[in-house]
Amino acid sequence: MGSLLGDPAWDVRKAAGEALAAMGAPGTLVLRRWAAGTGGDEYAADMARQVLELVALRSAGRER
Repeated sequence: MGSLLGDPAWDVRKAAGEALAAMGAPGTLVLRRWAAGTGGDEYAADMARQVLELVALRSAGRER
């Protein structure tokens, strides 16, 4: 599923990120790896960073 973070369609990348976030710790680990740029795909890294930011905001009780 992590590879879908690099899909050309923004809505597919967003859905993949949200699905990974919903998986809890294992999904968050995948998101962190992509956010670090280890996959070599800047679109995937950007989406992973966006989703991780939302996860952090939600856990802090400050969802946008």
